[in-house]
Amino acid sequence: MNMSFTQPRLKKASVSGFLVFGLYLLLSLSFAQVTNLDDAGPGSLRDVMAAAADGATITFQAGLSGTINTASTLTIALNNLTIDATGATIAVDGQGTHGVFNHTGNDTLTLINMTVQNGNNVGGFGGGIFGNRNVTLINSTVSGNTAGINGGGIYSTRATTLTNSTVTNNRAPGVSGNGGGVYSGRELTLTNSTVSGNTAGNDGGGIFSARTTTLTNSMVTNNTAVDGGGIYSSRELTLTNSTVSGNSAGDDGGGIYGARNVTLTDSVVVNNTAVDIGGGIAKIGNGPVTITNSLIAGNRAGGNGGGVRAFRAIIVNNGTITGNRGGDGGGLYSVNNATTLNNSLVLGNDAPANPQIRFAAGLNVNNSAYGFGVGESSGDSFVGLTVADVFVNPEPAASAPTTAGDYRLVNGSPALNSGDDSLVIGTTDLDGNDRIQGPAVDIGAYESAFRPVINPNQDIQVRNGNSTAAASITSNGTEVLSYGPFNRGQNVVLEYLVRNPGARTLELGELVLPSFLSVTGEALPTTLGSFESTLLELTVDTSQAGTFAGQVSLASNDPDTNENPFTFNLIISVGNTPANALYVLPGIDLEDTAITPNQQNVPVYSAYLITPEGSADVTINSLTLNTDDIPALRDVQSLTLLIDGGTRGIQDNRDVVLTIIDDPTATDTITFEFEERILQSNLPLWLLMTANF
Repeated sequence: MNMSFTQPRLKKASVSGFLVFGLYLLLSLSFAQVTNLDDAGPGSLRDVMAAAADGATITFQAGLSGTINTASTLTIALNNLTIDATGATIAVDGQGTHGVFNHTGNDTLTLINMTVQNGNNVGGFGGGIFGNRNVTLINSTVSGNTAGINGGGIYSTRATTLTNSTVTNNRAPGVSGNGGGVYSGRELTLTNSTVSGNTAGNDGGGIFSARTTTLTNSMVTNNTAVDGGGIYSSRELTLTNSTVSGNSAGDDGGGIYGARNVTLTDSVVVNNTAVDIGGGIAKIGNGPVTITNSLIAGNRAGGNGGGVRAFRAIIVNNGTITGNRGGDGGGLYSVNNATTLNNSLVLGNDAPANPQIRFAAGLNVNNSAYGFGVGESSGDSFVGLTVADVFVNPEPAASAPTTAGDYRLVNGSPALNSGDDSLVIGTTDLDGNDRIQGPAVDIGAYESAFRPVINPNQDIQVRNGNSTAAASITSNGTEVLSYGPFNRGQNVVLEYLVRNPGARTLELGELVLPSFLSVTGEALPTTLGSFESTLLELTVDTSQAGTFAGQVSLASNDPDTNENPFTFNLIISVGNTPANALYVLPGIDLEDTAITPNQQNVPVYSAYLITPEGSADVTINSLTLNTDDIPALRDVQSLTLLIDGGTRGIQDNRDVVLTIIDDPTATDTITFEFEERILQSNLPLWLLMTANF
């Protein structure tokens, strides 16, 4: 039987009604609203979530304010859910008995303008929030939550993003508990956020991140863990305009524990403590620690690296590392690779070994200063000073851990305008001020708006040595500088540091020297800029014995007539002993009486000791024995000559020619080489020469 079927036509009104109903259904599913603070029932957050669809945004009735005290965990199986309390004031409370949010769906759980508090996931993950995938917080707070394992406040298996949010006073106290505040299984991003007062039983008191970690305009403070009191990052860690302060680690990395690259820009790491290594930062794996326009101060480590301890390179660009203390490397400690300082200050740190820097594979210092000792600081203008000469209000390293101290540059600091503009990274300093404000960039994290002015004019200063630690010389004074006595022929170079501590350029003029002095190396420059210095090296003529007095005079444009020209008097004493004089001793006993030149009736021995008498190295070219003058030598079958280099050593190891003259008409020449040997005695290393005839 054939049958036909004709679909009925819908009335126009019915079509419109269907569309209106569909739109209503779509809106009701996508934009559900919470109307009360009940734990369950119509209008409650729990019921609205249960009725919502994937991708939904749940909102709250405008003006609704208070706490939702949950009787059990709010489990969310939806994909990509947003809960937005904008326009309301909402806290969701776990009452200390269960976790608050458990997101088992895929994609992202987003919370906006909410507080998640007092959750307790006793044997699990995420006391406040568990995210099966990504978790995003905007303008929200996660506070007072506890997880038995990881993520006291937040646990996310994937990416975690916090914007304008706070994670505070959460705990993951188990012995393997990681991430007291936040545990992120993948990338972690904080912007304008704070993580504070959290605790982990193992790693990452504030933050534990298994992948890349990025903080911008954020703070990590007063957190506690075994490793990484503030932050534990398994991959690259980048901080920009951020602060890590007041954190503590029972083992390594009081502020930061990084396994890969650690990069700080315009950031502060202060007042952190580690029982073992890395009070401020402990970087364990490969990759460098790079610090730019940043301050590392007031941190303490019981072991290595009070400020920073890195397994690889440390690079500091316009950084200030100060007031830190540790067991070795009070400021910086590098296990491998070089440490590089560009326009940076590493000053006022403390440790029993290497108070400022411990470097394993070289130290590259470019327009920077570390320490205040001779041979320690790279700039003469820092030698002999203290941190009070550099910073506004420095705090001693003995006070660490501490947040005290103002490490901006004091007026007159040698760090002002002393950097290299070509090494500058970025356009602003740690305060956000223009980076270059004077004739050159300042050294350190802070740029100052003023130039160093002690004397508003040009000024000449001369120090009796090669650094600012040396005593100042008074021009036209009554003091006479005394040097010597020196050996005749000794190489003597006197060094004087000529500085301009004034604000204007110092022009150097004629240098007048007494006849027994001459300039060594390059001549003095014609000008010295503000706080610039140069070394004047003068060679003393010691060719003649005697006492020589004279005056040194250096003209300049110093307006002080007492210092223009700058003059000082000196006296040089040169003894009659040649610098390369020799003692010749019969036998090998240093207590024997030396043989004098042209001495007659010298006792005959089978060995003679030759040792330097003067201050210079001695070159032995040839030795001649005339048996006519010492007839008894004719019967000697073997003669030993011992050459003692003393503390200066013998310069020349050429063959020595020993000439034996039996009679006026016959000459026998025997040539032999030096042979090094340590004799069985208390004598030093000798050069033993033996001739048989």
